[in-house]
Amino acid sequence: MKNNDLQIWFENTNKRIIIDSEKKDRILKILSDEVSKKEITPVNNWFQTVRSQLYYMDKHLWLIDFIMNLAIAAVFLVLKRYDISAKDITVFAMAASSVSGWISILILSNIFTGGMAELFDTCYFNVRQLAGIEMTILGSLNLITFMFITIYVSGQWKIWFLQVGVYIGVPFLFTVSICMAILLTETGRRKTYFLVIGMLSVIIILGLSSVPGLYFASAFTIWCIAFVIGCIFLCMQIRRLFIEINKGDILCTD
Repeated sequence: MKNNDLQIWFENTNKRIIIDSEKKDRILKILSDEVSKKEITPVNNWFQTVRSQLYYMDKHLWLIDFIMNLAIAAVFLVLKRYDISAKDITVFAMAASSVSGWISILILSNIFTGGMAELFDTCYFNVRQLAGIEMTILGSLNLITFMFITIYVSGQWKIWFLQVGVYIGVPFLFTVSICMAILLTETGRRKTYFLVIGMLSVIIILGLSSVPGLYFASAFTIWCIAFVIGCIFLCMQIRRLFIEINKGDILCTD
């Protein structure tokens, strides 16, 4: 169902609902009386807002992402003990960053695929703030992990630092952008469909990483261009996500 069709459906349904004015006034008075009894604590600044949201948010999935990032970092420490070539460790780093991006968006999607998005936004929570906080925390964990991997791989396998960073960044941006684009569709908010697309994007990265010509020095410029395009595209996707949240369509179709 398209967004316009959904809006028309709501409008037509609303016209068929007959509201008893007396009952409406009586209920509004009861609600007003109850609200007047409540002690309201105003939130005056950004820090208090974020703190209150963090207090009530589900943090179990963040722990999963944290453990996953620790596991990825630990694998690189273990691989150093084996005779792993620079190319093989680069391929593994690309695959690891792609999987990390997929898991991060999968965790973010829990806000919109759990059937609670509209309820969140009509109650105490603000879905836009929840999504922003979620992306900030998940992105920070990924960034710290990728920084460690970049520094470690560059030092242990004697690969140029910037080169390792771009090799890790491009697959991550590609996977996150694809998963974010899928999440923005109504069909994509079905977890089964989302999981399949996420796995396909990881497989595509693995397939591309096996092409030898991609690691030639002459191809590094193309990698840098892909990195910049990925950053721009991801920013566009995040902006579109916030727009969809403000419009309410992504909440009502959850």
